[in-house]
Amino acid sequence: MTSAVADTGSTRAATGAGVLALPGARLAYQVTGEGPAVVLVHGFGLDMRMWDPQAEHLAQRFRVVRYDCRGFGASGPFDPAIGYTHAGDLLALLDHLGIGSAVLAGLSFGGRVVMQAALAAPERVAGLILLDAVLDGVPWDPGSAGPLDETARQAQARGLLAGREAWLAHPLFAAARRQPELAGSLAAMVAGYPGQHWIGHDPHEQTGPQPIDVLEHLAMPALVAVGEQDVPGFLEMSAVLARRIPGAQHRVVAGAGHMINMERPAEVNELLTQFLDRLYPHDGPARGDRVLVDPGWLEAHLHDPSVRVVEVDVGRAAHDEWHIDGATAWNVYADLKDADYQLITAPAVRRLFERSGITPDTTVVFYGYAPAMGLWLMKLYGHPDARILNCSRDTWQREGRPCSGAAAEPGTTEYPLGDPDGRVRADHTAIQGAIGDPRTTILDVRSWDEFRGERFWPSGGMEPGGRAGHVPTAVHRPIDDLHDDHGSFLAVDKLRELFPGIGPGGEVITYCTIGGRASTAWFVLTYLLGREHVRVYDGSWAEWGRMTHAPVEQSVTDVPAQRAGAV
Repeated sequence: MTSAVADTGSTRAATGAGVLALPGARLAYQVTGEGPAVVLVHGFGLDMRMWDPQAEHLAQRFRVVRYDCRGFGASGPFDPAIGYTHAGDLLALLDHLGIGSAVLAGLSFGGRVVMQAALAAPERVAGLILLDAVLDGVPWDPGSAGPLDETARQAQARGLLAGREAWLAHPLFAAARRQPELAGSLAAMVAGYPGQHWIGHDPHEQTGPQPIDVLEHLAMPALVAVGEQDVPGFLEMSAVLARRIPGAQHRVVAGAGHMINMERPAEVNELLTQFLDRLYPHDGPARGDRVLVDPGWLEAHLHDPSVRVVEVDVGRAAHDEWHIDGATAWNVYADLKDADYQLITAPAVRRLFERSGITPDTTVVFYGYAPAMGLWLMKLYGHPDARILNCSRDTWQREGRPCSGAAAEPGTTEYPLGDPDGRVRADHTAIQGAIGDPRTTILDVRSWDEFRGERFWPSGGMEPGGRAGHVPTAVHRPIDDLHDDHGSFLAVDKLRELFPGIGPGGEVITYCTIGGRASTAWFVLTYLLGREHVRVYDGSWAEWGRMTHAPVEQSVTDVPAQRAGAV
């Protein structure tokens, strides 16, 4: 059979609108915001517009993806001869957008879709939000089941227009119909529904067990919410989901019917925010616009007592010649590493913070050769507000901004140091365990000559007793192209092209020689691209290459071509 869907190709959007071409269908989608990914899946007969009340709110902190499922809304008709699953389409969209893992949220039919995706690929689902979700195996109440069947009969006997009218008259939308503006929005979406599921052949395939039989396998954090005035069948479905999904939160939205996100947007937005805040605390990964500082902002805050500026470099010569007015210096080799290239101890970190004039309430802005390494160290010990100047030191000087050759005297403070956060740091045993593990990407961000074993140190020298090369199964992705001519990070869409996907979920561990470049990769992936589960192996090659029994590869013939630079 000739495909009913034109092969228009895929257009990819980091933000904005795009289209993903699939066998026999296409998916229209929209992406807004930056941060950890949240995917919103609509109800039956509707489309992505039903999430308008949530998209702008969530995009303040998250990368919000919403799309029209196959056969709905702007995605249009599908080829009835080509089998598919809605869960497979959703996972294909994540691949297309370079999203390793995401929080999946669905309402009604959309709840069924996200549950099936979570069961098919649990490692890709950071959290699950089920709003008035369909749970096959729990009977519909007679007052809802009859009108559901009648909708299909009307569409088949009297045409698509009659089916749409019957669907809008279903008891599921009773509460929504009492709000004229909301009723109009629903009518506009249903008017765009092609109706193939009613009047044509739907080749959707059932793969794997029914969700109701394996709800206990949904181990990710979950929120189950339902409208107080939803139909009895859906109230029971939500109750079953809340009972059987381990640790699921259960919320009933007072006064709401089936379309809770549209009927009670403020209440639902608050529920989503509370759930997401538990997954992504405010002291965790933030949006890029909260961690990158433009030169104008920093110049205006140079004399703000709550702001400290720190230059991070591998020596003091450049800083002593000139530096941003009031900045102090952190020498990687003298201040951050010990004589054996290991990270300094916690007491030494505390003393470093204190002599730099930093308190737990200080906004710390880093710049220089390795600003991300300074930020990583502060995040390792839980500092709330650390940022990076989004330009090079040369750009700062060239623009005529305040510079000085005088040593800064910030004054000594007290800094009660917390415990280190193991979520951002990996040691050599983590690297050893990750070799060959498909769930973990070991990311080598050094130069090509370092990776293939022609040099130990980036300067070109070798290390007595050390071995040059790379960790077996490591992916090579140097980071010397992440900035523009001003030393500013490239736009997010450009960065995403440079890191086109780290594979299906899992963890990423970055390494370089002493941790500076590895920290830059960690910063970009975590803060600018919203990637979760990224750690820095701060011992890096200075440790690994000098460990007698650590496996080292020099040949690059075993590095799969598709993985070279693919993160």
